[in-house]
Amino acid sequence: QLNQLISNSQTVAKYFANGSYQFMPDWYIHGGFSHDDLSYSATSRQVSNRSEDTGEICIKYLNAQKNLLGLKINLTQGSYPKRSFSNTSILDNGYSRNSYELDWVWNYSVKTRLDGNIGYTHQDYDHLSIRNFDSLTAHGNIFWEATGKTSFLFSAWRDIVQAETLTSSFMLRQGLRLTPSWSATPKVQLSMPVSYEQQDYLGESGLVVTGATVRQDEVALVGLNVGYKPMQNTEISVFTQYEDRSSNNPFRSYEDISVGMNLQVNF
Repeated sequence: QLNQLISNSQTVAKYFANGSYQFMPDWYIHGGFSHDDLSYSATSRQVSNRSEDTGEICIKYLNAQKNLLGLKINLTQGSYPKRSFSNTSILDNGYSRNSYELDWVWNYSVKTRLDGNIGYTHQDYDHLSIRNFDSLTAHGNIFWEATGKTSFLFSAWRDIVQAETLTSSFMLRQGLRLTPSWSATPKVQLSMPVSYEQQDYLGESGLVVTGATVRQDEVALVGLNVGYKPMQNTEISVFTQYEDRSSNNPFRSYEDISVGMNLQVNF
């Protein structure tokens, strides 16, 4: 995102607590709180260090067939601890974000499941109201177990996220993903996600020349994941992926290949 050859590691710390209470058969109320800190190592990027506190409350219906319908509200208060605000500032130092979602899970059959959510999100900055944003959001998944060893997951989304740029306040992300998976053995699983996403940088900050072209990126990704479970509570996964971003700003286009490994142990 920087187009600069600088060392800039990102550190994320998250603290959270949540719980659910069944107040009637098939009916639950859920609540939670989380605190997130995001920080950058590069001095030039520490102006974007961010801290967020989020409260969540949800009421949901969950029956014996594991079908779910829920209404969720998230309230977030955020700040940029390395920023100070004055009459000449072009970046704000605080904001509040509220989101409202309707969630669902429908187990259509033993082999087919549909889940997702639809909602509305709006964010208001403490001082620069021109950077405020709001939009409808939606996520959907269709899971199909074709055979005992083969499955397919189709996903689609429309989401908004903050954009840490001078000319935009948020990014509208719309995309599709298909993930075929194959269980080679009870302990080894392979999957190959293929996705396409369109990213629109919106929310004029007041610095954009009227009539200027809005930045738009298209991101295509192909990956290969291998998971291995040596024990029931332990999973090791290795992944590699190829990513291509094509932008109407040629300086923002790139290609990359990445590899990684994850280890997860459940207690």
